[in-house]
Amino acid sequence: MRSRFGATVLALWPFGPQVFYCNADIEKVDDLAGLKIRSFTPSMFALLETFGASPVTLSFGEVYPALQRGEADCGVTSPTSDNSGKWPEVTTHQLPLSVSGSV
Repeated sequence: MRSRFGATVLALWPFGPQVFYCNADIEKVDDLAGLKIRSFTPSMFALLETFGASPVTLSFGEVYPALQRGEADCGVTSPTSDNSGKWPEVTTHQLPLSVSGSV
């Protein structure tokens, strides 16, 4: 990094692909229309609106109970976070469409 870009790497944080976990039968983007989907950035909020979804702003810790109670139909997160947050306990479907990711 130093020789190529003149920068020093202080830390790396892998941020895996952000995909959809839902309590609805989803197979394609069109299936997201009308669903309440957790969003965590303004750009994702705008993207979800273009899909016809209703974005819901929730912190990560609020997603599990919201999915459990039907306050949200879907959440967007990485597979690692999905598992650590125990979302498989409260969701039934996954749409592996990556809408965000970085390092």
